Amino acid sequence: MTTPIATFSYQEFIAVYPTFSCLSALQAQAYFDQATMYHRNDGFGPVATEAIQKMLLYMLTAHIATLLSGGSNGGAAPVGRLSSASEGSVSAEFDLGADVKMNQAWFVQTQYGLSYWQATAAYRQMRYVPPIQRNFNPWPGAGGRGGIII
Repeated sequence: MTTPIATFSYQEFIAVYPTFSCLSALQAQAYFDQATMYHRNDGFGPVATEAIQKMLLYMLTAHIATLLSGGSNGGAAPVGRLSSASEGSVSAEFDLGADVKMNQAWFVQTQYGLSYWQATAAYRQMRYVPPIQRNFNPWPGAGGRGGIII
């Protein structure tokens, strides 16, 4: 079992995101635990510092709290951006937008998820590790063939 990089503090989370003061400490902890299912907190991920790890996990916790509890209003949060609205007989349509790719669609449903998505962009980049240079010609004086001249 590995030790988590960041630990949850209800007081600190509420200080950063006062909108979620309606959540109990148990609910907020459960949302934080769920956030660690999406963002590893075991020391083997690309985030090295506790401060950045905690901020990313708090963003993700706020995102999950908004989706599951509706934030401070306690109701269900609309999914996506407001694409159309009417006034007579009240109508509203939400969509994800044309530029949203499927791997980011879940995150862009709330401002917190979108903030998380943007903040983790550097960690979603491919890292090139150059190959180890090997010398396959241990006897360079042998005419470049690597053999022994007798």
